[in-house]
Amino acid sequence: MTNREIDVSDPTKRIVRQRCGFGCVICGLPIYQYDHMYGYTVETADDPTVITLLCARHHERYSKPHVIEKKKSPLAASNASR
Repeated sequence: MTNREIDVSDPTKRIVRQRCGFGCVICGLPIYQYDHMYGYTVETADDPTVITLLCARHHERYSKPHVIEKKKSPLAASNASR
């Protein structure tokens, strides 16, 4: 667990997981990390509107605009509704 994950409260994690469909917003993988899309700050550490879920592969390789776009319609959430 990283220091950034420690700063995200359980209620915020729950909100983020539900919004993202319990998986990476890009590929849907249910093994994920919490990502602060606009950079980590003390002010945004626990703000669910700026946190998303990414698998390790996409957490390292994504571009911020791509992740922000995918957050609007996460793959895992669309698969869960089928």
